[in-house]
Amino acid sequence: MQFKVKGEVKGELDIKRCDLPGLKIEGNCLNCGAKIREEWDKDAFNYPIAGEINDYYLPCHECDTCNIIKLQFDISVKVKGYGVDS
Repeated sequence: MQFKVKGEVKGELDIKRCDLPGLKIEGNCLNCGAKIREEWDKDAFNYPIAGEINDYYLPCHECDTCNIIKLQFDISVKVKGYGVDS
């Protein structure tokens, strides 16, 4: 017998916070032009919604402005079967 996973993830993920260790965002503040760098390894995203555009608030410590950038979370899952226990 074969098993298949069907469908797609929709709507809000059932997680409060999403961390992405190893990823970071770098750029310039939209207000003052100062360099901003932030790692996404601890409490980076609150209540992300899969497949939709999410607002991410990126603070600038030079001018005390909060930059809002748009991110979309596309999630892919690979499922492998290793046999069936009987």
